[in-house]
Amino acid sequence: MHGLRKSLKRYGVHLAAIVILVVASLGIAGYILSNQRLYLPAWVPIVGTDFYVVNAQFASAQAVTPGQGQTVNIAGVPVGEIGNVTLKNGAANVELKIRRAHAPIYKNATMLLRPKTPLSDMYIDMKPGSPSAGAIEEGGTVPLANTKPTVNFDEFLSVLDADTRDYLQNLLTAAGQGLDGQAGNLRQGLKRFPTTGKYGTRIVKELQTRHKNIKRAITNLALLAKALGDNSKIFASLIDSSSVTFRTWASQQESIRQIIQKAPAAFGGTADAVEAAEPVVEDTAVAFKNLQPLAKDLGVSLKSLRPFFRDQAKVTKDQFRPLARDSQPLLEQLNPAAKSFAKLTPDATAATQSFNNLLNIVGYNPKGSEEGYLYWLSWFNHISSSSFNRADANGVLGSGTIVGSTCNFGLATTAKNTGNVMLSLVTGLANLPKGGSCQG
Repeated sequence: MHGLRKSLKRYGVHLAAIVILVVASLGIAGYILSNQRLYLPAWVPIVGTDFYVVNAQFASAQAVTPGQGQTVNIAGVPVGEIGNVTLKNGAANVELKIRRAHAPIYKNATMLLRPKTPLSDMYIDMKPGSPSAGAIEEGGTVPLANTKPTVNFDEFLSVLDADTRDYLQNLLTAAGQGLDGQAGNLRQGLKRFPTTGKYGTRIVKELQTRHKNIKRAITNLALLAKALGDNSKIFASLIDSSSVTFRTWASQQESIRQIIQKAPAAFGGTADAVEAAEPVVEDTAVAFKNLQPLAKDLGVSLKSLRPFFRDQAKVTKDQFRPLARDSQPLLEQLNPAAKSFAKLTPDATAATQSFNNLLNIVGYNPKGSEEGYLYWLSWFNHISSSSFNRADANGVLGSGTIVGSTCNFGLATTAKNTGNVMLSLVTGLANLPKGGSCQG
């Protein structure tokens, strides 16, 4: 034990250096092996890899080489590698090693075999499918119908006939000659391609809309034709009526021509009227603007009136409605009287019209120096007031003026001597002047 301690003390630095070198070598070896696609089994802790293995059938597995790191991608992300390739039932059976984190794939999964480079460095582009189709059990097979192999350029050309290949060769040759020295223009054209594509998409959408409109128009035209077929007699009558209308228009050509000739002047007048109305419109706009505060205040007032209307509705419901119901029997009894009164209405209307005519006559004031009845009526009121403005114990005493000639006064004096007491008394009280001769 003492010798071991002495040896460790003497060679401890060298031992530590050897341990560090061994650990570094293991790390470098692990890195190199990991890049060489050496995967340890899943039971190896930490560095072990667990795969979900399925098979896929392809019509052709050309250039697929196991162990070359050819990957299985989902949306461009590597999720596994291609394993062994075998022949089964006349189709290539390709083993797919998919990392357990990306498992499972489903029965409606699709796979495309594609080259990464022109040197046919292949990979499988996979769409894992949807869970509703059900998962493929480990070791299961994706059928040939869900896979497509890569197509080489020579296979594409072999589909074409000799003339088409010659035309394609001429096209490529002419394109090379035409684009010679035009790289800048081609680049600018490719830059504009997204904008062209955007407008192209809009054009296609408009064409789709146009297609729908045409389809709808054809459907409506078919419905119209069916309706016309079901109503052929009515349609024939419409045509006859249209013919009469057109003949009438034809007979009125001169009138229509005159109307058309006068239309420009009418339009000009309309334009002048519109121009003259512009100040009115401006004033109206100013008025509306000035009315805005009033409208706001009116809104506040209407809001304040809401309680009143609610109370009024209650009064109408609780008081007016019962009154209306209770009044119905009385109104039914008044109906006969109303009918009798209705018979008198024409006579009352005629009487009212006659009285209205009388008022119109009284109120009429003719032109000139002659005055109407209202003028003399006011004078009559004035004279009447002057005539009855005296009174004694027996009541109002009327006064007036008697106008007459000397002949009249003489006749009145003669009447005094007739023996009539009342006439003599009135004549004496009047103190009439003595009359003269009635001759000449």
